[in-house]
Amino acid sequence: MTAVVGILNKRGAAIAADSAVTRKRSQNGMQKITNNGNKMIRLYDSLPISVMMTGNADFLGTPWDVIARRYRQRHKDVRPYTVEDAARGFFDYIRSNFVFWSEERSNTFLWRLTEKMFNEVVAKIHYDEKERRGAELRRPAAFRKAFIRISKKMAAHNLKGEQCPQFVDYSAEAFRVDAKDVLDRFINEMDSANRNGFSESCYPSTILESVRPAFEDLLHSVISTRYYIENVSATLVFTGFGEKQEYPSLVSANVTEGFAGRMSYSIRKEDVVCISDQRPVAICPFAQTDVIESLLQGMHSGWRAEVDSRLSNLTKLVIGPVFSDISDWDFFEKLKEVKKDDLYKEFDRNIMRLSRASQRGWEKSLEKSDLQAMASLADSLI
Repeated sequence: MTAVVGILNKRGAAIAADSAVTRKRSQNGMQKITNNGNKMIRLYDSLPISVMMTGNADFLGTPWDVIARRYRQRHKDVRPYTVEDAARGFFDYIRSNFVFWSEERSNTFLWRLTEKMFNEVVAKIHYDEKERRGAELRRPAAFRKAFIRISKKMAAHNLKGEQCPQFVDYSAEAFRVDAKDVLDRFINEMDSANRNGFSESCYPSTILESVRPAFEDLLHSVISTRYYIENVSATLVFTGFGEKQEYPSLVSANVTEGFAGRMSYSIRKEDVVCISDQRPVAICPFAQTDVIESLLQGMHSGWRAEVDSRLSNLTKLVIGPVFSDISDWDFFEKLKEVKKDDLYKEFDRNIMRLSRASQRGWEKSLEKSDLQAMASLADSLI
């Protein structure tokens, strides 16, 4: 259980976090949750900019709070122009310091990512009726064709997303070279465990080598673009005032470990919240957001899903009697004319208006609040 929230207005920023942290044991990859973590670290003595952490509390085995403190020791007098500049400087610092990088840990991350993505591709084949007959694969050729097709489709989808800045100049060819030992070991272990030929969950090296180029492209697309992995990814939230900023801002970054001395992190346009005359207040929850959003927006996401379901059932009850006395063919022809999707969309728009109106009420009440009042609210929300 973890929660982080930031509340900003023109006077300043108030942040709060609980003390639960999730740490990954390097030996077996298992997760351990403790309740004595420090998720909020100030980055500079010269400027009021802090970083909060949620998700995986470590980066390749080094706790985020340790990294943040080392960064402050070396950059306490730096004055970045904006909070976004501070975030980029923090990540550049990690990349340029070998103390945070271990080839063994980077390869362990890639190994687990390889297992995860391989299983995801196989699962998609499992549910693809074109390539399956009952519960068994039909033949190795069908598996090879399906694996390559699905890998390429997944990679293309990933590459449409946000690219990680430190991987912009990192080609798939360079990745193949750096990942060779890990992929060789992965294929060898799969082959050693399954020497009885091709069957369900048995993949000889000859087959795996034939799909390897497409699979390597998929892995490259995952580490080089924004990709959230449960218990592996972390969200780092930078908050405060930059040297050139009159009002505070908040920047959240998604980080999914790293490989080849590069961090898989990304910051989208919508991850940057800047207080201005046009946006005088912002309430930004992270991680366990359902309760906070329910309070701010006036409804729980589960309640809204239930209302959507009941609306769908109601639509069926209304449409059914109208066409009950016509033939099946005419019924379906008439049904095409009914704009029930418009009804759903209009309902959704009205729900969003209600949610936004409720949250605006909270925000309006905070426009002139001082930092102590905002800090009290942030703690209460947590």
